[in-house]
Amino acid sequence: VDTYWPKARNALFKSDSTGEIIAVAMQQYPKYFYVKDSSVFWKDEIKDYLARTDFVLAKKDYFKTNDGLTGYKLILRDTNSSRQINRLLLLKNDRLYRIVSMGDTLNAESDFVKNFYATFHPQNSQPERNIFTSTIDSFLDDFFSADSATHAKAQASISNIYYTKNDIPKLVNTINRLKYGDKDYLDSKSRFIAELGYITDTTVTATIVNALKDIYYKTADTSTFQNMVLKALAKNKTRQSYTLLKELILQDPPVFTTNYEYSSFFADINDSLFLARQLFPEILQLSTIEDYKDELNSLLVTLVDSNLISAKDYENYYTKIYFDARIELKKQRGKDEKIIEREKNKEDNDEQKTYPVYNYPNSKTGLDDYAVLLMPFYDKPQVQNFFEKLLYSRDQSLQLSTAVLMLHNKKYVPDSLLLNLASKNEYRIKLYKALETAELTNKFPLRYKNQIDIAKSILSTDKIDSIVYITNKPITFRNNKGLVYFFKYRIKKEDGWKIGISGLQPENINEVSSNSKLVKLTDKRIRYDEPLNDQLEKQLKKLLFSLSKSGKSFYQSENYSRFRKDDY
Repeated sequence: VDTYWPKARNALFKSDSTGEIIAVAMQQYPKYFYVKDSSVFWKDEIKDYLARTDFVLAKKDYFKTNDGLTGYKLILRDTNSSRQINRLLLLKNDRLYRIVSMGDTLNAESDFVKNFYATFHPQNSQPERNIFTSTIDSFLDDFFSADSATHAKAQASISNIYYTKNDIPKLVNTINRLKYGDKDYLDSKSRFIAELGYITDTTVTATIVNALKDIYYKTADTSTFQNMVLKALAKNKTRQSYTLLKELILQDPPVFTTNYEYSSFFADINDSLFLARQLFPEILQLSTIEDYKDELNSLLVTLVDSNLISAKDYENYYTKIYFDARIELKKQRGKDEKIIEREKNKEDNDEQKTYPVYNYPNSKTGLDDYAVLLMPFYDKPQVQNFFEKLLYSRDQSLQLSTAVLMLHNKKYVPDSLLLNLASKNEYRIKLYKALETAELTNKFPLRYKNQIDIAKSILSTDKIDSIVYITNKPITFRNNKGLVYFFKYRIKKEDGWKIGISGLQPENINEVSSNSKLVKLTDKRIRYDEPLNDQLEKQLKKLLFSLSKSGKSFYQSENYSRFRKDDY
């Protein structure tokens, strides 16, 4: 219910021998809150609750009384247990009540529990309000109220109102009524404009688009409002809204004050790639504007990757893309030269020191994007030379992404390069996952295509000095049978060995998996005064319990340290 009403709640706690009963009475709902559809309300309420538990919904009964009380009776159960949770949800006017009790399937409910459920009835002395009836009129009355407190409450609720197609005239009228000098003028008008973009009913698309177009030209002297119109068009996500968006953005590109605003604007466009396709190739004219270049390149890469745009759609921009790619490559070569210098210094240093990894294992550079954009032009000699340099960069993440991209496009990649990447713990699983996504796991080096090496790589990070296989154990996790692998690892050479767990690998030892559901560097040192197998079992149990929603709150909470014995 927090989805709708994150307000404080009053709780009444009672208990008897059968367990604890909690009756939660919601405080009065926010004044302007309403729900369009009762079926959606109950669906979301039940879904929200179930999402926070591991229980199975065994029974669900809807009821409605003559005095307007509605609700659901739920029974939830867990596997391998006779315990069950009984949950009663009741809605009376504008208040929601929850009653919860714990019982089991082996014993009958106590008389107290039966009586509590049978006789509980809300006593709501507040004026009745149906939460399924629109509050837009009272909200607008309050918004234009001369009373400052009333206005402030309504103004704070602008973005919390559910506006429908029937409210479009009221929204437009409100926007037009706002005048410069009104309290919170810029903020209020911007938020009302934004709300037009959230009304996605296709039967009124033309009305919304025309309203936004009219607002855009009426506010030609205020870029804040024009920018908000463009954002609303992007959020509306219809062919008509994107046609107008393209026209306006090319006519007068919006200028935002922060990088976040650019990212937010393009994030809305990225949400619908089929509509974003409408903006190309003309929108690439804006790539000459520095604030737009990265966002446009990223969007173009996504469209190319999704096969929504082909090379011919942006071939007129090839020269600029190649030029920018060469600049980015020069930056990368500068990094490579520093790596070479550090490695040389390491070799010349007689002292044995631990050096950081310089191959940026988690980095994603602009070169990855340029590689995608230039791949369709691979037949050009200069582009082949560009890819050759990417393949032999000192940045092995870049090597990996380039190699997979080339293989995906049926270009030659030396086996030695793939073998070198697979030989490194921190890159092996990344290579396997990338090839798996590209449906090219047949290209993965066979020498390292075994469960121990894959499990070790999933567990590894670039900060680990050593990692050694100990044993494996067959288990069943969420109805899936497989093998969990145990390793010992240390961060530095002088450190003691700690326990690492990696799974779940397939039951068939000849198959491998990139699954990382059961993976943890436990940070628990191996003790030599107790059996190793007991220590491994203990850490595995903790990991399994922590993956259940109830266990997670115990094993991963800050309070856990107060209850456990310190075992290193």
